[in-house]
Amino acid sequence: MAEQSCMGSLIEYDADKRIEEIGAENHRLRRAARCENWMEVWKLLEKTSSMIGLSLPSSLSSDLGCQVTTLKRRINVIASDVTEGDEILTACGPLLNDHEIKDFGKFVRGPILHSRGWSTVPNMEKLKTAEVSSRFHSFF
Repeated sequence: MAEQSCMGSLIEYDADKRIEEIGAENHRLRRAARCENWMEVWKLLEKTSSMIGLSLPSSLSSDLGCQVTTLKRRINVIASDVTEGDEILTACGPLLNDHEIKDFGKFVRGPILHSRGWSTVPNMEKLKTAEVSSRFHSFF
């Protein structure tokens, strides 16, 4: 949200360059996923896990690698749309709806810790709870 407030200061060339970079990253992520190469998302997971205080397993399963890659690509599309001038809440609406997050401001406020993130996403209860919980906790 903070980035969006300064988007107006981007000159058109910078915005086009950023959109091109996002597109290239999504292309790399798709190509890597086809080969089950999770190195790019592994780096993202390392950074994220250190921020929220969780440890990672020694290797990444294909299922989880695909999920992380898909989420990163969706976030990139949102970033591209916002760079194009879309309002952030509109751009991320489908992703928020998929996870039944009604209050975006509340969700992103403060550090998003494992316990808070888990309890904030209501559809986790509706999923195969034992499977999701086991996979989530064993991964993180």
